[in-house]
Amino acid sequence: MTAGHAVSLEDSYRHCQRLAKKSRSNFYCSFFALPRTQFRDMCVLYAYMRRTDDIGDAEGRSLDERRQQLSDWEAGLQAALRDGHMGTEPIFPSLMEMVRRHSIPHQLLFDVIAGVESDLAPRRFADMTALQRYCYHVAGVVGLSCVHIWGNDGDPAVRDLAIDCGLAFQLTNILRDVGEDIRHGRVYLPQDLMQRHGCSEQELARPSASPSVRAVVAELVSRAQELLERSRALETHLSRDGARMYRAMQRTYGHLQTAIAKADYDVLKHRASLSTLQTLGIAWSCVWDRWVSR
Repeated sequence: MTAGHAVSLEDSYRHCQRLAKKSRSNFYCSFFALPRTQFRDMCVLYAYMRRTDDIGDAEGRSLDERRQQLSDWEAGLQAALRDGHMGTEPIFPSLMEMVRRHSIPHQLLFDVIAGVESDLAPRRFADMTALQRYCYHVAGVVGLSCVHIWGNDGDPAVRDLAIDCGLAFQLTNILRDVGEDIRHGRVYLPQDLMQRHGCSEQELARPSASPSVRAVVAELVSRAQELLERSRALETHLSRDGARMYRAMQRTYGHLQTAIAKADYDVLKHRASLSTLQTLGIAWSCVWDRWVSR
């Protein structure tokens, strides 16, 4: 794509697919559970989330610069949604088309920006309620957007189940990244939970987890597992294709939670990840499910 020129819809889709593929995200292999149109739509949604997050995490940029860039990004999104003015942003053409086709509430897109903005400066979370509010903006809104793309039966329960799923995923991500986050001055573990187990922030910076760190992680893994199990009911409200992808995502995060537990909750020494065999297994199950359901 040529810099400074508007991007065609097809080029926009291709750009988003490249971003999703390049990311090596745990989500990407589950996209293959979907037909081509929905596969591309999930790549677009991922690209938007990734781009927004990257603005907030831009290395070498001051806090004020990142805050201004997020403000500019939000203004660009407003212009694209309001009057179709895409500028030269390669994500916007496919994002606007996807949002229109699936009737995705615009506020969900702005909630993502608000979540990233709230995370610009190092912060702490007093308790699980405060952490859940943050998780809604960075993960719950993703779940709510996904159910629009996948197709659902409109049951009022869908909203809460999608939010629970996003919270389960985000808690798992937080636990995987405890060591990296503390190096950037961020602590997402609830302060009251740390205090209850006698866990200090200094312990999070060590090469391996102390008993108190493991206790905090174990309690949060249990909470994430409960949420993941509770949100399984969402599958019954989704289209056949959507349910197929949802099962793949559930398997992915189930594996990650199990990996944390098997490492005796030492997330500082062992960052949970999928093995090559597990990744291939999930991808193959997606292809197989699609084939047998024809």
